[in-house]
Amino acid sequence: MEISARKTDISTNPAIGTSGPRGKYSRCLRGFCSFGGFTLLELMVSVVIIAIAVVGTTHGFISVTQGRAYGRHLSVASFLAQDKLEELKAASYENIPTVAPAAEIINGIYIRSCDVDDLAGVKTITITVTFPSGLSKVHSITLTTAKAKL
Repeated sequence: MEISARKTDISTNPAIGTSGPRGKYSRCLRGFCSFGGFTLLELMVSVVIIAIAVVGTTHGFISVTQGRAYGRHLSVASFLAQDKLEELKAASYENIPTVAPAAEIINGIYIRSCDVDDLAGVKTITITVTFPSGLSKVHSITLTTAKAKL
């Protein structure tokens, strides 16, 4: 990129700044006119502004992606907990085991555990589904219900 300046005779060119014998001028100062273009400083400022915009957009995209993954895991965990809870509620009071079965690993991600407490003719059923979120976070959802002896 080359920037050139030329001394222009004001007496022969009364229209300095709009057009001249060699084309349009963008800047004229004390008789010196330069052809249009961007300076290095203008280019550097525009590159910095574009870089900031790209970094901000990328960060937003990553946050949205993580939020969608967490929401999907939470929905699946909620469904798994509700499914097991309804299965145990549909069983008769005597068929609900008081000894908690071993935790189930579902799809290699979700761990579903069941806890049943029997107190004076009422069995309290607690289902917990645990799932990872991100690299080191672990989340869980817990649903509880009670079934009385009739």
